[in-house]
Amino acid sequence: MSITHILVYGLSLFAICYLLHLIIWRIHRPTAYPIWLSAIFFVLPLLTAIFILAANLSVDLPSPRFIRLLAIFLLHASLSSAYIVFYSGLIAFSPSLAILEAIDQSMPSGLHYEELFLPWFNHKNLAGLRIENLIAAQMLVETQNLLCLTAKGRLVAWCFRLYRRSIGLPEVSEG
Repeated sequence: MSITHILVYGLSLFAICYLLHLIIWRIHRPTAYPIWLSAIFFVLPLLTAIFILAANLSVDLPSPRFIRLLAIFLLHASLSSAYIVFYSGLIAFSPSLAILEAIDQSMPSGLHYEELFLPWFNHKNLAGLRIENLIAAQMLVETQNLLCLTAKGRLVAWCFRLYRRSIGLPEVSEG
């Protein structure tokens, strides 16, 4: 099996997961999309790999065949990770895109700064969908009009703070 085969199989695996993602989203778009995307792009391929390895017990580790299978799944996991990050940005309100669309609609005359802020930059667009997704993913709960972190939410927040510190970025609230 050559590099070309690894590329073809890795891309094919990603394409199959992507098509499954599209089919599920066409039937019903889940609110807890991070969980669903992780299951589609990581859990299902991992279970498939375990099944393939279990069905072919003659595979010696680390055989060339196992290494090629690992390379296929590494390519798939890389593409899947990039897609999941891209997807989260795609479904959220984008202030930059809203600015471009607003100015495009006002062309050729242009748009005053003050006209940008009225219709698009509100609570629902800036935070509403994100809060709904965090509640659906069980990272937040709302009680008595207050938002509180769950244990899962605390863990995720801690991981992001730790990561930001490790690469020298300021706290999230500082930019």
